[in-house]
Amino acid sequence: MPTVTTTFVSNVGPSSGQPTSIRTSSPLRVKLSTVGLLDDEGNDANIVVEFPFGPQNMSHDKSEARFREIARPGKKPLLAIENQQLRTVSFNAVIADKASGGVLPVQDILDDIETIAANGHKCKLVYANTGLSYFVKITKYSFEVEYRNTDGEPTRVSTQFQLTEAPTLNQEIILLKAVFRQPNITTNPPTPTADLILDKYTEVEWKSMQPAARYQQLLRKAKDSVNFDETGIWPYPGIEHGLYQMAVAGTIPK
Repeated sequence: MPTVTTTFVSNVGPSSGQPTSIRTSSPLRVKLSTVGLLDDEGNDANIVVEFPFGPQNMSHDKSEARFREIARPGKKPLLAIENQQLRTVSFNAVIADKASGGVLPVQDILDDIETIAANGHKCKLVYANTGLSYFVKITKYSFEVEYRNTDGEPTRVSTQFQLTEAPTLNQEIILLKAVFRQPNITTNPPTPTADLILDKYTEVEWKSMQPAARYQQLLRKAKDSVNFDETGIWPYPGIEHGLYQMAVAGTIPK
C-alpha cells in the first residue's frame, strides 16, 4: 500500500481564522516548459523552468467574451458578442535554491526565463499534476533581486509573471515587401483608327462612352480616398452625382 509522508500544520491560534491544513513533505512544484523546440540536429531542446516556491495565488482573467454595443436611435443599444478574448494568468513567485537553503545562485533559472520571454516561445504551465487547458506565452515578466552572494550573483529573486493564451491554430504573420504599381489612367483617350470608324454613328457612339469611362475612373479614385463606416454609405450626400457631372464636363482624374 503506498504511503505519503505528510506534515501536520495547525492554525496559529483560535483567533487566526486559518483552517488546519495537511501538506506533503515533498510537494510537486509548478513547471513552465516550452513546447516544440528543436536544436539544429532535430533533438528536443525544450526549456523547463521549475519554481521551487509557490506560487500559491494565481489570478485568471479575460475568460469572458468581448461584447460590443450596437446603437439604435431612440432605443437601448443591442449587446452582441464581438469575439473571444485571450485568457491571462498572473502570479508572483520567489526563486531560490531550496536544496541549499538559498545559498546557491539562481542565475541559470533567470536566464532560462529570459530566453523564453525574449523569444516568445509557446509554453505549457503545469501545477503539480494539473495543467492549464491551453498554451501560453510570457507577455509580462519582471523580477527584483532580494539577496546576493559575495560574488554578486542573485540567490533570492522575487518575480512577477503574466501569461497570455497562445491559440494553437495561430497562423504566423509574414511580412511581404510592398509591390509598387503605377496606375494606368488615360488622360487623352485615343481616337479610334480609321478602320473602326465606319460612319458618323459609330463615332458618336464612341464619344458617348467617354463620360461613363471617366465617371468610373473618378468613382474609383474617390472610393480610395474616403473612409467608409460599416454601413458603406458615402459620408457626403450627392457626391456620386457630382462626380458624374465632372465626367460629363470632361474632367480627367489625377
